[in-house]
Amino acid sequence: MATVALFCLSRSLAHASRVVAVARRLTAAGHTCVLHGAPGWLTHPMLQCAGVSVVVHDEPDMDDVLAPSRGKRPGGNPAQVLARALTADRTAIIQSGSSVVIVDNRRSAGLAAEALGIPWLSLTGALLLGPHCALAPTAADVARVCGPVLGIAAADMRQWGRLASLEDAAPVGPQAVPLSPSLRQLIADHGARSRSFAHELCIGDHTLVLDSHALVPTQDLPLGVDVVGPILASGGHRPDLPDVAGARVWLTAGATGDADLVPVLKRHLERWGISVLHSGAGAATPHLLDLDHVLPHVDLVICHGGSATVHHAIAHGRPILALPTHLEQAMMALAVECIGAGRALPAPTARLEPVAALALATAMLSKPPAHTAHIPIDRNRPLDAALSWVDAQT
Repeated sequence: MATVALFCLSRSLAHASRVVAVARRLTAAGHTCVLHGAPGWLTHPMLQCAGVSVVVHDEPDMDDVLAPSRGKRPGGNPAQVLARALTADRTAIIQSGSSVVIVDNRRSAGLAAEALGIPWLSLTGALLLGPHCALAPTAADVARVCGPVLGIAAADMRQWGRLASLEDAAPVGPQAVPLSPSLRQLIADHGARSRSFAHELCIGDHTLVLDSHALVPTQDLPLGVDVVGPILASGGHRPDLPDVAGARVWLTAGATGDADLVPVLKRHLERWGISVLHSGAGAATPHLLDLDHVLPHVDLVICHGGSATVHHAIAHGRPILALPTHLEQAMMALAVECIGAGRALPAPTARLEPVAALALATAMLSKPPAHTAHIPIDRNRPLDAALSWVDAQT
């Protein structure tokens, strides 16, 4: 049996719930698991797991992590931030006595494990794999949805970078982003294998892509990278859901959405006689909802475009109005549009023009799609894949 150290950006509910689900599966199979992250979601009563240790571990602020994908300067020098994280993660791995490491997008932990000669499993999303992601919305749609989350008006975005040379209908997919020379040197100095591009930091000794290929397709995947589908959280609060005369909406900002925008929409929707179930950032009571209980009873999901929320909604065939606040959410929102599962409106645009979000919501409720996108999810597959890989290391 192995001792497994699990790292994630645990201030994100989606990332915390994923590593907890993996730890539960590994623990049930007899492995010893140690979770590392900021206190909060990892210690939430609904995510706690008997027999799994939680070690409080320093994490960067989520606003700093997401700053570049919101068109802002990151807090601190990136090389210095990574150097501190590498040192902290290396110490944590050694102190835990782990023989295996699992990393959910805390890239420094994978580098630290590699430098120590410890095998590591990467849990990541297709959108973070750069040129290996085959999602290709049109240039016009990228400008419309991604521009505002980067602080760039859609019209200005069309004149920016590679978009300037493309027709509106031309497909645009994620590209390889070079690492700076200082980051490349830092990685080499710590004894990890060399990388040239940012997406390579998401590729471990083995990598599980936690997206449905039907929603976010991939291409030319390197050896050892497998698409296994999402890890969907189970359990949580089960609110009373009496029958209502009109429509019911689930409104959520997750952990990283626009907490100020969502209550505004809730107020207006309720004035129009629409029943609203509200959770996530900005909610009066931050319950973790049992979505398998809730989603069959709603007619529309209005959300931030987070991967976990979107996959859960599509698993239940619920249409989505996505209001993204950063680039990864914006691309997920475009993926939703590409398969006809809903609509995308950047949160900054919705904040300036809430009537636009309300108009989209009411239009989707009054004329739902004839064939709502529904992607069956094999919930055991990613957990079984993680367990099989850990078993193979022992």
